[in-house]
Amino acid sequence: MNPSSIICPKCQNKISIDEALSHQLSESLKKEYEFKREKERQSERQEMKLWKEKLEKAQDEKEKELEAKLKERLAKESLDEMKFLKEQLEKQKQESQKARENELALRKKANELEEKEKNLELETQRRIDEERKRIQQK
Repeated sequence: MNPSSIICPKCQNKISIDEALSHQLSESLKKEYEFKREKERQSERQEMKLWKEKLEKAQDEKEKELEAKLKERLAKESLDEMKFLKEQLEKQKQESQKARENELALRKKANELEEKEKNLELETQRRIDEERKRIQQK
């Protein structure tokens, strides 16, 4: 028996010690490499999960920020529109009030003219009657 070989207890074949150690070492290194690689993959998956959570959180915050800005902008626009509409309403009220005042003034003038016309007619009739009396007396 060669000192650099051994006999397999199961199959009774001669196996070189160098081969056996090399195979054993190779298997050990392979298992260690696979273990480390699996740990790295798990670490990468965990890191990806954390990045994804951070990204989602940042997106949520950005959405909330944009929503708040939009609400603020809409509120401002609504206030501006309400202010504009109130001003328009106030102008219409003033114009309506002026129109009523003008109509009232015109109606008063029309009544005054009608009254003057009646008074003038009455005065004219009185003068005519006086002239008749004077003519009859003569």
